[in-house]
Amino acid sequence: MTFSFLLLAGLAVLVALALLLWPLLRGPGAASMNAQAADLQRRLNTLKQAHADGLIEADDFESRRKALSEQLLALVDQPEQPRSRSAAAKISAIALALAVPPLTLWIYQTIGEPRALSFSADARPPAASSAAGNGAGAPSQEAPDLAAAADKLRERLDADPEDIEGWLLLARTYRELTNFAEARDAYKRVLDARPGDNEVTVEYAESLGLASNPRSLLGEPARLLDEVLARDPQNQRALWLSGFARTQAGEYQQALDLWEPLLAMMTDPQAQEALTGQINIARVQLGMDPLPSRQASSTAAAPAPAPSSPASAPPPSAGGGGDGIDVQISIAPTVAAQVSPNDVLFVFAKAENGPPMPLAVQRLSAGALPATIRLDDSMGMVEGMVLSSFPRIKVEARISKSGNAQAQPGDLQGSSAGLDYPATGSVSVLIDQTL
Repeated sequence: MTFSFLLLAGLAVLVALALLLWPLLRGPGAASMNAQAADLQRRLNTLKQAHADGLIEADDFESRRKALSEQLLALVDQPEQPRSRSAAAKISAIALALAVPPLTLWIYQTIGEPRALSFSADARPPAASSAAGNGAGAPSQEAPDLAAAADKLRERLDADPEDIEGWLLLARTYRELTNFAEARDAYKRVLDARPGDNEVTVEYAESLGLASNPRSLLGEPARLLDEVLARDPQNQRALWLSGFARTQAGEYQQALDLWEPLLAMMTDPQAQEALTGQINIARVQLGMDPLPSRQASSTAAAPAPAPSSPASAPPPSAGGGGDGIDVQISIAPTVAAQVSPNDVLFVFAKAENGPPMPLAVQRLSAGALPATIRLDDSMGMVEGMVLSSFPRIKVEARISKSGNAQAQPGDLQGSSAGLDYPATGSVSVLIDQTL
């Protein structure tokens, strides 16, 4: 689609240039000869009319007619040599040839939709987060409504079901909207067409786990992840998720066998810290000493032993004491007038340095503000990704006008600073920002 668009646009610019340059560059000879011939013909017609009216004698008429005829024949036999164009015409032609293409591109970038050229499977919705209620990066005021965009894309795909790139984009869009069941089905269509695509297989496996109830990577997701690792043993995302599947099955040593090589591959300090926390949970289950934190400021204690059925119960608190955090949410007077009782309030906690996936989420009516709620490990979106998995967390609250989990322009938001967990038993969050 991009190549076709560029080809048609280029042809349109060339046609426009041709129309502009032709009058400036074509030789004037033919036009000059035609003008002289027309003038001689007009004079001859006038002469004939004057003779018919008796205004001139026959001898005078004949001599004049003969002279005009000779001039016309001479014009046809030896036409005037074309004269070169003036310097001004040449300069104008060069200026137009140089100015029109870049000016056309500038106008399109200013008032057109250049992002349409990047409509591909690799494109990600603007300001996308990894799960519901992230809100870490507020979208711009021009960010599209992802839900509406997904609906339009689905209508187009229903008419053209063979567009695999479109199905992949739809799957990823549903994933951002936390519509995991729809994402799972869309990924399945892509995977059927691309059975050996490691990236698609990993994303499909993750969506399978998120769409299940309770959420779990055991079974088919784990099998798919193993297939990817058999083809690509260093696939970092597959290693990460497969390790979680092992911990959910109580196979902590197998999780370490996956995560410890992954830790050596990582270069991002935040990702290393997040993975170190997960490794330490597994090491403690095996009676091993935890690894030291990769952040010098971290003083979190080692996690306590997990319950005997990790696949059905979340891991315990990382500090061995607290089991949740109380959050007091209030609205600033400067934005209070913008709140409607029908608005939806999302409150979520996430790792200060780690994956953007929320560790605990609550949803309630904005009409309940001010309010105090409790976030704990039972509110995690994925087994193993819970409050007690990380020593430092942040709490955010967002009032959604649309009721959509994805942040939208006009939503109201507030957040806390980084907190030690579980040392901090409560926190206050003031909603005072407009997205």
